[in-house]
Amino acid sequence: MMLQRLQRLQGRSGRRGAFTLVEIMIVVAIIALLATLAVPYFLRAAKRAQAATVLNDARQIGHAIDQWATENNKLGTDSVAADSTVLKAYFKPAIRLYREWPNDIMGNAYVFATVDEGVKINATTQANFSDVIDDEQKFWGDYYAGSGEEPAPEP
Repeated sequence: MMLQRLQRLQGRSGRRGAFTLVEIMIVVAIIALLATLAVPYFLRAAKRAQAATVLNDARQIGHAIDQWATENNKLGTDSVAADSTVLKAYFKPAIRLYREWPNDIMGNAYVFATVDEGVKINATTQANFSDVIDDEQKFWGDYYAGSGEEPAPEP
């Protein structure tokens, strides 16, 4: 009697309800296909986020230049390049910008000119992000160094 009940629970054929190897392989193939389609978009989004970080850091440096110029009675035509190391004091020690000063997240130094011109993003850094930014001049805005500078060769 117990045996009959067990056979009824298992179904008429006596087989357990399990997935076959072919079914599992099809599911794995579908997941692999979806991953192949999605990964490039995630990588592009991550690179755009890095570009946004560089841009945000340049904005923070621009604010630091303004504050430094006000506190030290500097004019718009005064050079920032010679005093760019003192700008580090305007950032909290816990943030990455302070620890990596004066380099961006790509390891390239920011370009300093006058107080009015502020800071520019290194042309090499801009070139690193050119594949994920459609209109570089529009994206970088006031911090655009232009394409006149040739990117330095990578070591």
